[in-house]
Amino acid sequence: MEAPAALLAAARHAVLEAYIRKERDRVEDAFVFALEALHEPSGWEQLLPSSLEAVLRCLLQSQLHGSAVKLLEGMCQPGAPAPTDQIFNMMLDGTVRTRSWTDAWDVLELLLRCGRKADKYFVSILTKSLEASTDKRSVRRGISLVEAFIDQQKEDVDEIVFNSLLNVLGQIGDMMKLQQTLNKMSDYGVAPSAVTFGTVVKAYGRARDTDSVIKVWQQMRSRCLGINPVTCGCVLDACVKCNSMDKAMAIFQEMRMQGMHKNTVLYATLIKGLAKMRDLQGAMNLYHEMRVEQVPCNLVTFNSLMDVCVRCSDLQTAAYFLQDMMQMGIEPDLITFSTLIKGYSQIGQVHKALALWKELKARNLKCDEIMYNSLIDGCAKSQKFLGFPFLKG
Repeated sequence: MEAPAALLAAARHAVLEAYIRKERDRVEDAFVFALEALHEPSGWEQLLPSSLEAVLRCLLQSQLHGSAVKLLEGMCQPGAPAPTDQIFNMMLDGTVRTRSWTDAWDVLELLLRCGRKADKYFVSILTKSLEASTDKRSVRRGISLVEAFIDQQKEDVDEIVFNSLLNVLGQIGDMMKLQQTLNKMSDYGVAPSAVTFGTVVKAYGRARDTDSVIKVWQQMRSRCLGINPVTCGCVLDACVKCNSMDKAMAIFQEMRMQGMHKNTVLYATLIKGLAKMRDLQGAMNLYHEMRVEQVPCNLVTFNSLMDVCVRCSDLQTAAYFLQDMMQMGIEPDLITFSTLIKGYSQIGQVHKALALWKELKARNLKCDEIMYNSLIDGCAKSQKFLGFPFLKG
């Protein structure tokens, strides 16, 4: 004669309680016991929800996330009442806090399958985790689950979740899905923020899509939204990446007219772009403008200025920038020395390149392969091998 389900549930609760409260080192035994019970015919009827929740909590506390997910999956079997929103979000909290991303995605998938409601805070963090992932399949799976979450909880989703998804789509270069996500954002009545515009501009910059960058910039202007040094920097950087310096300079002129141009990063971005174009005069004009406008110069600014000098074989001007830099109390770094050594080596002034190499060593900076190749190339061009002193230490 079979025992009533209620009696079996009470008995099993007592066993599980003994495992997890009296003998905490037997949490895995509690997991096995509960999972086997769930796999029996109508097993979920013979277990108290509080018993299963207690086992899940102990598994999370013991960081046995894989076992916790398996137990949760057993609780989601067809015919059984789905676990509550509270249990699912407890699982999301436990896996997200410990960065157990695969387990966290498994929990979200189960939650969506059961039609439960996820905390958008956890979904946003999960989406951000995709930015550092190198597993393309995992990224695609994550994107699909976030899209399912957005569709399932459209009344709850906010721009933070959308921005996180847009950033991931921009990183992987899926511009079609990025546009679809922007359209959905509009359809669901979620207004774009300055962060949204900055994220989208960066994505189009990576994709070398100048027209779309300008289109977004025009939207920002028409809405008077997101026009600040950070987003403007994103727009300029995107134009530079697209080799569209004419458009970058036109946008910068608009910033000048609005008095928003006095920013070190904006100038450094433009100078970097002019270096790529070998436009030394344009870079010098911006530098002098910075001095007149009292915009602080930084290491990136000077390294970019010296880079354009080297590209144009004007080492005299590079030395002038180095002198200015030192007078401002800005110490040169490895990039500074590497750029100048490359420049002097290219024009055959190997003695100056070696003097810089000695100065670099005196500052305890570590030479890299590129620098050594420049020195060897310079010695070869000048036919002054000098015993390759830089190869001895």
